[in-house]
Amino acid sequence: MSLPNTSAGTAIALTLPASVTIDLYDAIGTGAWYSYTPAVISPGFVGAKVLPNLPSDEAQLTAYQGIALASPSQFGTMRIDSTAPMQVPVLLGNTYYWKFESTGAPTLGTPATFTLVAPSKSPAGIGSIVIPDDGHGFPAVVMRQSDGEVIRVVEFPAGEHGDVLPDGTMCVEARNSSAIVDTIQIFSSQFLLIADRPSLIQPGTFFQAIAADGIDTFYIVPVGSAASPPEVRAVSSAGVVSGTVWTLSGVGTTAMAISPGGATLYWSQFGTAAVKRHDMGSDSAVSDLAADVAGSAVAELMALADGSVVVYYEKASTRTDDFLRQYSAAGATLRDYAVGTAYTGFTFNHMARDPDGAASFWTWFSIFTPLPQAMFVQYATVDGSVLQSLTVDIFEHGSGPTGTTQQFGPSQSCPFFFLHQPIPLRLSVPVLSYTPYTTPLRTPTKRGINTQGRRPHAR
Repeated sequence: MSLPNTSAGTAIALTLPASVTIDLYDAIGTGAWYSYTPAVISPGFVGAKVLPNLPSDEAQLTAYQGIALASPSQFGTMRIDSTAPMQVPVLLGNTYYWKFESTGAPTLGTPATFTLVAPSKSPAGIGSIVIPDDGHGFPAVVMRQSDGEVIRVVEFPAGEHGDVLPDGTMCVEARNSSAIVDTIQIFSSQFLLIADRPSLIQPGTFFQAIAADGIDTFYIVPVGSAASPPEVRAVSSAGVVSGTVWTLSGVGTTAMAISPGGATLYWSQFGTAAVKRHDMGSDSAVSDLAADVAGSAVAELMALADGSVVVYYEKASTRTDDFLRQYSAAGATLRDYAVGTAYTGFTFNHMARDPDGAASFWTWFSIFTPLPQAMFVQYATVDGSVLQSLTVDIFEHGSGPTGTTQQFGPSQSCPFFFLHQPIPLRLSVPVLSYTPYTTPLRTPTKRGINTQGRRPHAR
C-alpha cells in the first residue's frame, strides 16, 4: 500500500501520547514520516520507543528537528531500534520529525510499532532530585526521591559543577555546544533565570568548581592544571560579581568547598590529597585541614551546615578502596564512610547536601554493570549508616541503555541538587535558546555510557 507520508513535507502530525503501527514493506526507500509540535507548554522531553515485535527485520526510528523540507536538519542522528528507548529534548514553537523505517529487507506484512510519550508531570516537593544534563541542549530532569521517576523536565544549562543555597537559589556553569564553559548562570528555586555572567575560568583549566556559603553567596574556583595560582571569585545570589579576587597559594585545583558564611575556603590540588585551607578575610593560606592520604586523590569537597567538611578520596589503584571522610572545622576526623566494599564496579560523580542540613548528605556513583546506572546514596552523619539508596538507569545524550524498562532518565555525569522549595504543577520557565547537541549514531561505550566530559583525575 502506498503511504501518504513519505517525506518530512508530508509528515503526519501526532499528539501525545501516540502509538503508530505500519507495514515496514510499505516504507521501503522512503520511510514513514511523522511530526510533533509542542502546543502551549513543552513537555521538555519526548520519549520514543520501538516495540520489539519483529522476529527478524529490525525497525529503526530517527528523530529530526527542522523545517518541513525533504531533508530537515537531523537532531544529532538520534536513532533507536527495539533494544533501547530515547528521550528527545523539545522546545515550544519547534517542530520535530520522526522517520520510521526498516534496516533490513522486509516482506509484505511486516508490522512494526513505535510510541511517543511525554514525561509525567507532577508537583515536585522539597527533596526532589534535580539533575542537569552534561550534553548541551538537553534539559534537566527532576526525579522523585522515593523511586527515581522523572516527574518534571525543565530547560537548564549543561555543565559539570554547581551548588544550591538553602532558599533554593542555584548557581551552575553553562557549557556551549562545543562543551566549553561560556557563562555562570544563577536560577531561582522555581528555575527562573536570575543572572547570566561571563565565565570566570582561567587558561589551562577545565571546569569551574562552585560552592555555596549557606547564606547568599557562591564562590567559584577554576579546576584544572593551570600554571598560575587559582583565583577565587564570588557572585551573590542576585548575580552581582564581587570586586574582590582571592588568590590561592599553589597551582592545579582539583576540588573546592567554602565554610558556612564564607570565612574559610577548602581546596585540593594535583599531586597530593592534602586538604588545604585559605583564610578569606586575610586572603592567605593557613594550616591544612587534613594531611595527604597516600595513594589517594581528592575527588570532591563539601562543607555541611555544621561546619564539618566531607572529602571523597579516590584510590589510584582501584575504586573499591575509595572512601569518604568527614572532618570537623578544626581538622579532627569525625567519621569514615566506606563505599568501595559495598559498591563495586563504579565511578564517583558528585556529592550533594540534603535539605535537612547537616544530618545527612548524598553521593552519586555511576555503575556500569549489568546496565549503565546512576546510584544515589544518602548517609547519616550521626553514625555513618546508609539511610537510603536509589538506582536509576542512565540516558546519555538521550539514549537509554539496552534492556532498560524506563522511558526517561538522567545524564551520567553532572552536578545534582535537591529542591529546597517545592515547584507547582504548572511551572513557567523562560525558553533558553540552544543549538542541538550533535551525537553519533548509538555506539555504546562502557555499555552505553559516554565518558566524555568527566572532570580530570588528580593523579
